[in-house]
Amino acid sequence: MIFGLAGRRMALPAALVREALPVPRLDRRPGTPPALAGFFSLGGVTVPVLDLAVLLGLRDFGEAPELDPLYRPILRLDSLSLLVDRLEQVRVPEGADAEAGEDPWQNRCVARHLRADGPVSLLDPDRLLLEEERARLDLLTADAERRTRLWGADGGDVVD
Repeated sequence: MIFGLAGRRMALPAALVREALPVPRLDRRPGTPPALAGFFSLGGVTVPVLDLAVLLGLRDFGEAPELDPLYRPILRLDSLSLLVDRLEQVRVPEGADAEAGEDPWQNRCVARHLRADGPVSLLDPDRLLLEEERARLDLLTADAERRTRLWGADGGDVVD
């Protein structure tokens, strides 16, 4: 699945993307890391959403994307939900050639580079977060779920 992010084209393996959602109201609590855009409730489960551009250092926290934030999609994977700028293609065309390229990010999250109507960086979702970051995200999510139960609120919009 090819998507736009801060003026770049990136992709995730389509088989790993469970769905693309419009952005619901996100609950962002004070003191959360800049890359954590917030939480929403999906069928009673608290779902954390990471702003992928901030996570990868392509955009600073609070910096407005070039388009209306309300129209940015969330790509929901099994273990992560990622806020991106726009969707381009559901599938990389057959015969998209792999090419050499650098991976400028700390966790080496680019699995390979493709050429599909221009350069595309194919990301490995398992390498987007460091182990410590994943553990902290799990703790923050558990805290958000606890607070939701404590206050008896749904914690945000429910998406069915």
